[in-house]
Amino acid sequence: MKNNYYYSLIGSFLLFLSSSAAYGQAEVQNPTFPFWKLLGNQNTDTAVNFVGTTDNRALTFRTNNIRRMTVNTDGNVGIGTVVPNVLLQLSGEHGNTQFRLTLPTAQNFGGTGEVNLQSWVSEPCLSWDGAGLGVNVNNTYTGIGCAGGILMPKLNTGLGQAFVRFETNGGNMLFYTLANGTAPTGSLAPRERMSINSLGKVRVNDLAGTGNRDVFADANGTLIVSTNNSIGFYATKTANQTQSDNAGGTGLQKVTWGATSFNDGGGFSTVDSRFTVPAGGGGVYTFSMGVHSSTNTDRRPRMWLSFQVNGGEVMRVAQQQINDAFWGYVGLNGTLSYKLNDGDYVEVWTYWDASNATTLTYVGGEGCYFSGVKIY
Repeated sequence: MKNNYYYSLIGSFLLFLSSSAAYGQAEVQNPTFPFWKLLGNQNTDTAVNFVGTTDNRALTFRTNNIRRMTVNTDGNVGIGTVVPNVLLQLSGEHGNTQFRLTLPTAQNFGGTGEVNLQSWVSEPCLSWDGAGLGVNVNNTYTGIGCAGGILMPKLNTGLGQAFVRFETNGGNMLFYTLANGTAPTGSLAPRERMSINSLGKVRVNDLAGTGNRDVFADANGTLIVSTNNSIGFYATKTANQTQSDNAGGTGLQKVTWGATSFNDGGGFSTVDSRFTVPAGGGGVYTFSMGVHSSTNTDRRPRMWLSFQVNGGEVMRVAQQQINDAFWGYVGLNGTLSYKLNDGDYVEVWTYWDASNATTLTYVGGEGCYFSGVKIY
């Protein structure tokens, strides 16, 4: 060393570093012995002056004689790796393979302290191979030997916490939240709000029991977890049930049903002879219905089926317009689709011209039926 100059001869290239501003010169001022000053440079030209390589070799940065960052010949930057495969690649160990964006307390005009958004690809003492993204969360474990500590602790204890985890072994997504001032416990269960498994099944704010359940929305748009994944019914009448005119010339009777061959979701009641949409079962349904009957006069009256929702007629599904003295046997069938909300109930009624017949006798079994199934 002489006059605060440092010389280093590498091959045929002389690298000249100066720590003294008094002797500092820009490269353009000393083309014979170019140097890059440690305390800053003046009169540089970004098209000419640079720190890097001019051959097909990577550029490496070290501290404590350990490689910390590498820029390869393709321009990819690696931190913790000397062979980056993408534009920016970070590699590390459990607990420090993370990327963090920080809003310092002094710059947080909301007055809530430091705010951090963190992404990670390691979960010590949890999945080990999971990944995640969230605010006010650190992918660490505060205990010793995976015991007695806290998973995914807060970085700012006063703020809330929200993050999503990706379980690479299984392909599941899990969502977590925690309110301001609430301290996280060692278990993640109280913080889990929703999960989506690899089959697309969704679980919302319900960790009791087992398995995943479908999610429905009620009339207000509120999500409801339902155990009724399949909703449908098929009801029939018992043989030789009769109904009489009780409307003074226009027969009006609700069709009663004596049995069901299936009742998935439990919405159909033979006591009330109606189907009621169970909780979480709102949606579009397809209904089919039919009645076969004979009259007490052997005369065929005008007759129709009425599809009713919540006690009011929605549609006349099938009609028989002829009113004559022949063929006292009447058969009507119909199908329709209708959107129902939770708690709505559905009934089938018959209307007929009682001037030709005051009593109907229904054929039992499959001759009279009422069925429905939720399609979406």
